[in-house]
Amino acid sequence: MKYSAPVPSPRALRTFGGLLLVPGLALTVGMGWITSFMARLVSQPLVAGAGARWTGDHAMTVQMFWMFGAVTLLGILTVLNGSWILRRVR
Repeated sequence: MKYSAPVPSPRALRTFGGLLLVPGLALTVGMGWITSFMARLVSQPLVAGAGARWTGDHAMTVQMFWMFGAVTLLGILTVLNGSWILRRVR
């Protein structure tokens, strides 16, 4: 027996593509802001914020920025996927 899922309508696919853009843009912009804030905090601990001070070691800093990069990449890929769906679905 062969299973066949129903094919979504083009309107549903366009809606899904548009909905992918929202979290993708939020992740990309939000992580960009957090990364720039943390970069200032790590490089200039007394200038970045009132009472804010970075106390992590080098390994923690590297791991933090790798994680920020991974989440930013996820956001970029989500935006690309949503825009690809919007362009290709007719």
